[in-house]
Amino acid sequence: MATFTRIKLKEIDVPRARFSKEDITSHSVCELKRWLECRGLSTSGKKTELIQRCLDCVNAGKASEIVITVDGGKWIEMKVLQQNSTSVTTDGIVKTKAQPPIVPIIGWKDFASVAVPNVFSYGTIYSHLISTSRLQTCSDDEGDSDDDYHTSKPLKKGRQFFLSGHVKNLKDCE
Repeated sequence: MATFTRIKLKEIDVPRARFSKEDITSHSVCELKRWLECRGLSTSGKKTELIQRCLDCVNAGKASEIVITVDGGKWIEMKVLQQNSTSVTTDGIVKTKAQPPIVPIIGWKDFASVAVPNVFSYGTIYSHLISTSRLQTCSDDEGDSDDDYHTSKPLKKGRQFFLSGHVKNLKDCE
């Protein structure tokens, strides 16, 4: 059974994510903006507004919460790679683990960033989804457990959502 651990970024994991001085008001606008950016907070406004936003964050107890998307997600990616690459046994021996697949946080580009094959169309996507997504139905009747296809309705709804103009930014990643 696989165990999953939630990986969080700490101030020491991200450059310039912590204040260098005790007094928040003595920091420059650039330092205040970086601190706020690391926590996913707005970086707009004058220095007094930035200071107040920092103080509010500290008073709310959220000062140590660094967002994983800071700097395009490169710090969380590095931490995941580091934690997944080694483990220490009870004997104190460091062992290297196999790398699990990582969902890309960075590298997304506007669709289509690569050449799309000529056969790539709505029809081929639809037939692929229908032919490869089989759901086993659960029923009390014996012999009534045929494979069932439940892809048609969500695919139609998704297509209608796209055609209505609500999907604005398509991106892909190699």
